[in-house]
Amino acid sequence: MEHALKQAKSLAKLLLKEAKSGNADILKRLKKYYRIDVDTKANVKLKMCQHLVAKDTGLADWQQLHELLSAQQRREGEKINFGSVFHTSGCDRFLNKWFATYAEAKSALTQYSYLVPYKHQFIVVKAPYFTEIGIQDKQLLNNDLVAVYPSEYWDMLAAKVFAHTRTNIMDSATKARASKAL
Repeated sequence: MEHALKQAKSLAKLLLKEAKSGNADILKRLKKYYRIDVDTKANVKLKMCQHLVAKDTGLADWQQLHELLSAQQRREGEKINFGSVFHTSGCDRFLNKWFATYAEAKSALTQYSYLVPYKHQFIVVKAPYFTEIGIQDKQLLNNDLVAVYPSEYWDMLAAKVFAHTRTNIMDSATKARASKAL
C-alpha cells in the first residue's frame, strides 16, 4: 500500500507551496494549529502541512495517517481509526445510515449500497456519495471498504480521494490568482 501515501505526501507538498506563495485559505487553515501570519509564511514547514493533511482526514497527526495508509494499524481484535479518509463535509448530504459497530453496518448493507469507515464508526451509502470525494461508480468493485482494508484496491481508492483534494486545491488557487490579476 503506497499509492495513497504518495498522494498524501504530494498534497502536503502542494499545501506547502501554496502557503509559501501566500494562499490565504491555506494559511488560514494552518493558523488553527500554528502561529502563522502573512509576514512569516516563509517559516511554514512541510511537517506543518503534513499535520494539516492528517487533521483534514480526521486523524491526530501525520504519524497516525502514515500508519493507516501503510497498513500498520491492522492489529488483531483492535479497532482501527480510519479517520475521515473517505469523507468530506460535502458528503454529509448523502448520509442516512450511520452505525457504531461494523456488524450493524454490515447487516444494513445491500447489493446497491456501500459500507464506508468513518473514524471508529461506519456509514452505509449509495454510489453518488463517492462522486463527492472523486471516485467514479465504475471504480467501485467492492461494496465493503472495511473488509478490503488493507489491499491494493483500498489503497487505490484512498489515493483517488487525496488526488481529488489536491486537484480541488489547485483549481481554487488558480481561480484566486486569476481574480487577483484582474
